[in-house]
This record gives sequence, structure tokens and C-alpha cells, in this order.
Amino acid sequence: MTATHTTAEPITGETYLRMLPDAIDIGRNARISNILPLDPEFLESVRTHGVITPVTATRLADGAIVLRDGQRRTLAAREVGLASMPVLVRDDTTDDEKTREFERIAHQVVANVSEELTEGDKAAAIVDMLDLGFSATKVSGALTVDRKVVKKAAVAGRSESGRKALDEQLSLDQAVVIAEFEADGDEEAVSELLSIDPDRFDYAASVRRIQTDERKAREAVEAEYTRQGFIVVTEHMLDELEDWAWHVGTKLVESGEQPNIDEIRARAEHWGVLLTSTDGWAHTETGERLHRNQLAWNTRWRRDAVAETGEVHFNDVEQRTFWEPQYVCLDLGAAGVQMLYDPKEAADEEAEHASNERRKVRELNLRAEAAAVVRKEFLGKLACAKTPPKAAARYVATIHAVDASLLSEYRAGNLIPELLKVDSLGRSSAVADLIAKSSEARAQVITLTMVLAAQEGRMAKDSWRTPRANTGRYLAFLAAHGYHLSPVEEVMAGTRDIDTVDLD
Repeated sequence: MTATHTTAEPITGETYLRMLPDAIDIGRNARISNILPLDPEFLESVRTHGVITPVTATRLADGAIVLRDGQRRTLAAREVGLASMPVLVRDDTTDDEKTREFERIAHQVVANVSEELTEGDKAAAIVDMLDLGFSATKVSGALTVDRKVVKKAAVAGRSESGRKALDEQLSLDQAVVIAEFEADGDEEAVSELLSIDPDRFDYAASVRRIQTDERKAREAVEAEYTRQGFIVVTEHMLDELEDWAWHVGTKLVESGEQPNIDEIRARAEHWGVLLTSTDGWAHTETGERLHRNQLAWNTRWRRDAVAETGEVHFNDVEQRTFWEPQYVCLDLGAAGVQMLYDPKEAADEEAEHASNERRKVRELNLRAEAAAVVRKEFLGKLACAKTPPKAAARYVATIHAVDASLLSEYRAGNLIPELLKVDSLGRSSAVADLIAKSSEARAQVITLTMVLAAQEGRMAKDSWRTPRANTGRYLAFLAAHGYHLSPVEEVMAGTRDIDTVDLD
């Protein structure tokens, strides 16, 4: 056998050196998580064996050698007093400082193996690269990651809590959510989401979002009453006041009649407004609040039913939260009114019970609404699959057998375009075309999606009170395929008592 010998040729612009650790300019590093103090075992290894894997560096035009990758190794070599360490030096070929900085960060992110960056460090590095003025596409190419990942990492990386979430092994999507709550100033939400079971994260975040939206809506209504000169009060504030009276419990001194709203507004500075939230029905287009008697209840679950003259079809109705004012006189003398009865005596146990029940209903509706958001996201993932989940055919057959009218119900198909990503206009033909182009397995997924979408169409936010047909089957199917039921959904499924749901 004849041995084959090759001669190693030098690579242009690249030099292998042994250098005094102090002679290397460490420069900036993408790693921002704790580096010091260095681990004693790591220091002892460097003291005994030296730096085994070469660090990389760049030689600038002025001859300075600046570290690219190997910060911890270089610091350790300095601390233990090594005489030299291996350095792979590449000549700088960039034309400007921003490009040089961009390449430094990119190199440190992709080359950092022995001194692996945390996920939070990587997100912060992406922010730095974008802040240099380079596009998400450019960053994506330099780091060989998806452009969508770059955009999400930019959101999480600008947030201290977002980076912390990544370092604590939460997903990038979850870190983005936490960053958004931090930007909104909701420290309580950030604290909760950082400590919650990851399986419950999406539901908890959804609850928080709805609570935030509700708070902002309330603040907008409060601002309008404040603009009119009223004092916005709470039940707790009333408990601490000595003399006050509800509007319905007062009369004008001069006329002996109950003051009307115009007379109250004329002396608004002496009146408070207590806002109470209540769920009601509104016209989808106009936002006008509708009385229950205006609704065509026969159309709620039947798309093909016809509304009576003067009634509004449920196609044009949605549930909304309304803020109802109760006027409270805070200074009877200045307002020119007399008290008809003691409001504290009127606030008996029955009234308190009614207030607690309203709060319970409102909180359960809120949690059901939050759960629906997460549930639809889960349905979207199921709808994208190429093959059906286990027992899908059996489930679809069972539902058709016990619930034959499901797909013809009101709103049965409203969610289908969103889940299957087809045009909502001409939905039936669009779905048929999609099926025609699909494999047999994909067609089964589409069939399952239509059934699940129809069942989801039944899930009103008060379904915890009176679940519709086969709600238990529907939620059990989702749970069997990885969906985590929230407490209020367990009530809907019939596996939990409503009084055990924590509403705090």
C-alpha cells in the first residue's frame, strides 16, 4: 500500500497563532448572561490542560486583534496566567463599522458552541443586528433562521422579561406574549406567566388579555364621565363614606321630586358614578344594544330560520359587555337633595348575594371567552395537518350518527374559512375544491375540521351554564389529542363542579 501525502496550504486571510491572552482585545460579546465568576472546575481544566479549542479573532486594519468567539476561554486563560493560547485569526474584510459589528454578532451567535449562548442572549443579539439598520431578511440569512423567528425574537429580545422567559425554557411565542404584557406595564401578568405551568400558559395569557381589554374599555367610559364632571366611585369607596345616597333614593329639596339626569349633570361635581359591567346583545354592524325581546330566538341555532318582522336575526347579533352607570349623590346639601332612605339599610343580604352572582357570571363568561381563543388556535393546528389524528374517523361517524343536524345549524360553518384558509365567500365550493386537490388522508382532516368548526360554533361564552348537545364529546376529543382543558371548560364538559372554579 502506498501512503498518500498531502501538503496543507495556507488559507488566504486566515492565520493560526499562539498569543498571550492579555494581547487579545476581548471587545463586545453577544453573550449578556452571567459569565463571571468563572466556574472553578472550568478554571482548573484550563490551568491543567490549557485552552484546547482555538478561539477566533479578527485582525483589523490597524493590526489590532479583536476576539470574535471564546470570551470565557480567554478570561480563564488570563486568570490562571497561561503564557499563550491558540487563536485562529481572520483578516477583516468589511468596509464599514456597522457591517463589521453585524458580522461579529452573527459569528458569535452561530459559532458559540463550547460557550453556548442562552436563548435570551440570542434574542438580544438579533435586536442588536436589527438596530444596526439591517433587515430581518439579512439577519435571517446570516443566522440561517426563519424570518418569522427573527421578527419574534426582536420583540422578545427588547424585553428583559421576554429574555428571562426564553432563558427559563419558555417558547419564543410565549416570550413574545410576556414582552407584550411588560410593554403594557402589567407586572402582575408578567409575574404570573413566568411562573405558570407552560401547558396553562396560553389560557392564562388569554384571560389576561381579555381582562386588559375590559380594563381599558372601563377606563375609556370612566374618562367620559370624568370629562362631564362626575367622580367615578367604587363600592369600596362608598363603604368608607359617611353620607351618600343612590339617585333612586333621593328627592330634590325645591320640588320634592326625584332629580332627572339633566339635573344631575347640572351639579355633576356633587355626584359620583358607579359603573357596573353586564353582558348584553348588540347589533353587529351598528353596535346598538338590543333588548332580549328584539331578538329572534328561533334563529339562534338555525341558520335557515326566518326572523319575525321587527325582530333581529342572530346572524346580525353578537354578545358585548356594556357599562351601566348608577348615580350616587356624594354631597346631599350641595346637590340640593334629601335622602329618602338609608342606602346602607337597603344593601341587605339579598342585594349582596345578587351582586356576587353577577360577578360570578361575569368572571365565568370572561374565562369561557378566553378559553375559546386558545381553543380556536388549537383547532387551527389540527386543521393544518396532512393526516388525521387517531380515532378521527370514528369520532366524525359518531357525531353524524347522534347529531345529524350539526352542520346545518346557525354559525356551523362560520369558522371553516378561517381554519382551512379558504375564501369565506362561496365557502362550500372553496372547500369542495380543496378536497378535490387533497390526498385521502388530508380529505379526512378537512372533514374532521368541518365537524369541529360546527361544534365550536355552538360554544357561546355562557356554555358553562347550559352546555349544548355533545359539548362533552367535543371537549373530550380535543383533550385526547393534546388540548389542555381550562377549569371553565371542564365545567362545560361535565367533569367539574362550577363552585370549584377559582375566580380570583
